[in-house]
Amino acid sequence: MSKVIDLSSRRQSSSTATTSALSDNSKLGSGAETFTDSFIVDFESQKKMMDQKERRTRTRTVLNEMMSSMVVIPERGLLKVTLHDISTEGLSFDTMVDEGAFAPGEEVSLRIYINHKTYFPVCVTVKHVSEKSAQGTLRHGAILKKDATNDVVLQYFVKFVEAASALMKKDNGDLMVNKIS
Repeated sequence: MSKVIDLSSRRQSSSTATTSALSDNSKLGSGAETFTDSFIVDFESQKKMMDQKERRTRTRTVLNEMMSSMVVIPERGLLKVTLHDISTEGLSFDTMVDEGAFAPGEEVSLRIYINHKTYFPVCVTVKHVSEKSAQGTLRHGAILKKDATNDVVLQYFVKFVEAASALMKKDNGDLMVNKIS
């Protein structure tokens, strides 16, 4: 039978351990690892960070209503949605809670408008839907449907959005002039 070693009598409070370890650091020679250089790893937070990294393989650019977008509802018309972010693999968009939600696996046609009359179509498959109760919206995460039209246009569009978002500035109500002279 194995013996159990009781270390509770040797345990110090964290402030006492820190103080004694810091005082012991002065006795260490150069090149030795000091107490302040070591750290404690929280496995739960590390696991969550790894899960986030695995979930998002592409960097997404948040759009903040950079342009308007609509979802095509067959035999009914267009529904205004808010594009939240976009990447080379997918995008996410928001609908109001009272407007309803698309089901995971459902294919959706989006129109991304460059101005009030000109748009380009994008086909996506809804991957997941989550409620954002603070905003009263439903966020739809979607992956881009792989076809020649989507791929070419969206690769250039995502590059444009990434470059433009790095240079964008907010208009704080600059004065408008009526004439040059």
